[in-house]
Amino acid sequence: CYSTEPVETACSFDCGHLYCRDCFIDYLKLAIQEGQPLKSCPQEGCKEILTPSIVEKYLKSDPDSYTKYKKFLLKEVVDTSYNVRD
Repeated sequence: CYSTEPVETACSFDCGHLYCRDCFIDYLKLAIQEGQPLKSCPQEGCKEILTPSIVEKYLKSDPDSYTKYKKFLLKEVVDTSYNVRD
């Protein structure tokens, strides 16, 4: 990314990694579209958790992507609960 936006508009996380807002939103949308899990910071090897509130913050302007994300989360919870009972 060659963004010229001020650093103050970047997405930042407790781990210290910074991302251009538009690039991070594109990352979220693509991951959701491809059914990829959104569990941690996109930086390779980083373990910082991407909470649902973080995802909501950046996807609230795209209700379709956010709805798909919530369905994905619900399915994950149901699948995990089902596997625990086995």
